[in-house]
Amino acid sequence: MRIRTLYILLLFLFLLLFSGVLSQAQSGALTPDETSILEAINEFRRTKNYVLVVPNAELNQIAREFAADLKFRYDDSNQPVGDIYLNSAGENIDSLLAQTTYAPYGNDYVVDFIPARIGGIVPADLVSYLIEDSRKEQREVYSRAMARDSRVTALPLGSPIYREVGIGHVYNPDNNRHYYMLLFAARPGVLPVVITNRKALNVIAEQVTDREVIIRPHNENTPNQGNGWEVIGPVKLIHISEVPGEQACPDPDIIPYPPGWIDYDLALEYTLSEGSGLKTIYVQMCDSARRTLVVSAQVVYADPSTPSPQGNLATPLGLAQMTQTAAAGATLYAPLQPTVEAILTATANAPQPTGTPTAP
Repeated sequence: MRIRTLYILLLFLFLLLFSGVLSQAQSGALTPDETSILEAINEFRRTKNYVLVVPNAELNQIAREFAADLKFRYDDSNQPVGDIYLNSAGENIDSLLAQTTYAPYGNDYVVDFIPARIGGIVPADLVSYLIEDSRKEQREVYSRAMARDSRVTALPLGSPIYREVGIGHVYNPDNNRHYYMLLFAARPGVLPVVITNRKALNVIAEQVTDREVIIRPHNENTPNQGNGWEVIGPVKLIHISEVPGEQACPDPDIIPYPPGWIDYDLALEYTLSEGSGLKTIYVQMCDSARRTLVVSAQVVYADPSTPSPQGNLATPLGLAQMTQTAAAGATLYAPLQPTVEAILTATANAPQPTGTPTAP
């Protein structure tokens, strides 16, 4: 009987892992090389005190296809390369985004991207190369915004305007050339929340062994365009909890705020509830007009004193899942898949969590 039970468990894990791999491929989850680029981007953003960008499946897909198209134009086509800010079919980034569900602000997309063909610069060194290149008097790499508008002098790597990123990378071993596409964007009413631990502030945490974590909520930093701020404007107050639900937004001009409400900040300390397992953090945001948005982020807490019995079977499938709800419904960040351990340890009979915000 025990052998049969073990067999069923192993079969379940295999199917779970296999479906996770398929889900990653279908959703555009990041490869190890692309993940190294993401972490380098976010390390740069951390030094600038900006919230980390999160990967988006649709942006990833566009970035990968664009990088592959760059390789085709440089290496596999007999035609002139032409404008590298258009694809080989002559489509610009706005028309490519219009073919997805990624929303513009009014009639305009908040987007910038960096296409690059670079010899010998591996993914782990790409961001350092771009930063060093940007300091040169005669630079080699420009974003589309820089190429189109002389007033734009900085790459979008560290811009607080952008909240999501797509990363594409193709390598040609025949000529040792790497083709990159880094696509940065923001859309109305989507303000991701990032969880990090104290020792890896540039990494979106999937699993932590310390209950003390850092909550990093994005803010609405784009210009007021079209209907963008009809969803929510710059966030003034937030409420963090492990209990789902939405409250009425307080008046930001009346102090003290109701219990649990605090001023928006780029980094907030939070103490997870006790007990190993999947933790869901709900962050309600309110702007000065009392428009509200509830965002959730997930992380697995592995309590060293009470480890999960399945902990040694866990295999990461990607970054922690994050979802966001607004008037229009819920949005799933497809490349951010929960771990096997998260699924195995989550239980419907778990006690009501009581996490605690702590002063930074």
